[in-house]
Amino acid sequence: MEPTQELIDEIYWEKVDRGKLMTPGERFLYGPRLFDRGLALGLAGIRHQNPAADEARVHEIMAERLMICDDDLMEGKRVRGTMSYAK
Repeated sequence: MEPTQELIDEIYWEKVDRGKLMTPGERFLYGPRLFDRGLALGLAGIRHQNPAADEARVHEIMAERLMICDDDLMEGKRVRGTMSYAK
């Protein structure tokens, strides 16, 4: 079942409202927290895809993937799974 545009809009505006309630300090810390959460999810995905990989190899794969994303952004390509574009 696909979410309706109404539900998507409602979720978006709830996030906007929560952001407005944050203090400047909370907003400042939110970016690094999101990065940490994304990194943890990415590492979990790599572990799932590579069950035989040790922790060093898991981090090596993550570094390779991050470098690919960085290269793509620098070349102005859209990175899959993001809404970021290089300018």
